[in-house]
Amino acid sequence: MKKSFFQKSYNLNMKLLEFLGLCLFLSEICFFLPFGFSTKIFNQETIENIHEHSKKIMLLLLLLALLIFIILCILCSIEIIHRLLTDNFSNYIKSIQQTRKLRKFLIRKEDFTTLNSQLLNSSYNTIIRDFNKSAGQCTVDITKLQVVVFLKYPRTQQAQKLFREMEAHLKEEISNNNVAYYFSAPTRIGNQLWFKGTKR
Repeated sequence: MKKSFFQKSYNLNMKLLEFLGLCLFLSEICFFLPFGFSTKIFNQETIENIHEHSKKIMLLLLLLALLIFIILCILCSIEIIHRLLTDNFSNYIKSIQQTRKLRKFLIRKEDFTTLNSQLLNSSYNTIIRDFNKSAGQCTVDITKLQVVVFLKYPRTQQAQKLFREMEAHLKEEISNNNVAYYFSAPTRIGNQLWFKGTKR
């Protein structure tokens, strides 16, 4: 099985959004930074130099933010146009919503009591991190005819064991979110797990 464009671009789009927010945040800091320097401590020339350098950095960050925004718009436009031509836009929104929901369902959050009982065992924490990293790669692509769910198997054996223990719950969660589709047994290809649902 191959990933759809949505499944290939979703994580990239999320990373681009994060970088966009970071660039805008840092550009604001650069804008307000010179106002934080007092003339009682620094001379006027030093403050002007700081202001000049901050202005240049701010402009570079804004240009980078603009570039990221353009790339993000192009990627989203490709997917939206494809949906409008072959499917419908609402399925694009549903795909995003269900991807976020499934990731939230998969992510393991250990409470303080559990962590304390494990004595903050580093190997245990590594297993959870490996599991959560793989869970953060899952995507749900919904179209008129089918639903394709992609999941990445964790690298370590212990994390894979956690993953296998969740498979039945996972299938139930996916089926409950897409009652109009019939799901067959999941297919494993290498380190990938695929659930495919066809329209009833």
